[in-house]
Amino acid sequence: LDEADADLKRAGELNQNSRTVREAQARLEKKRKMAARKDYYKILGVDQKATEKEIKKAYRKLAMIHHPDKVDKSEMSEEEVEQAMQLFRDMSDGYQILSDAEKRRRYDLGEDIEDQPQQQHPFQRGGHPFGGGGGGGNFHFKFR
Repeated sequence: LDEADADLKRAGELNQNSRTVREAQARLEKKRKMAARKDYYKILGVDQKATEKEIKKAYRKLAMIHHPDKVDKSEMSEEEVEQAMQLFRDMSDGYQILSDAEKRRRYDLGEDIEDQPQQQHPFQRGGHPFGGGGGGGNFHFKFR
């Protein structure tokens, strides 16, 4: 990937307005992100074509083994305890993403799950689910 990145930088310097170069740079950046992200299928030990039921079964089986309350920490170093907790967090994250059809679709496409804005609950921050702020705002009846 580094060699491709260097080639694209040189191409970009030669032709700064090239749409093809910009698109290739975007594809390369996406591949770089995909290579760096965690493989939740591997963490949960399931195939990429696994059903929601298979994912849930795998997660529950692993959670019974790796749950922080189930792990005997007395014979583990601090580093091993932290690694065990990180594994459990990764398993939980993987289950959350792979068990949600929309998140799984975006994950499989290589999209960044965290970049998507979270929907705000309609009543948060004093909001009203039907819009407006109450009190009528600037609305006035006109009678003839």
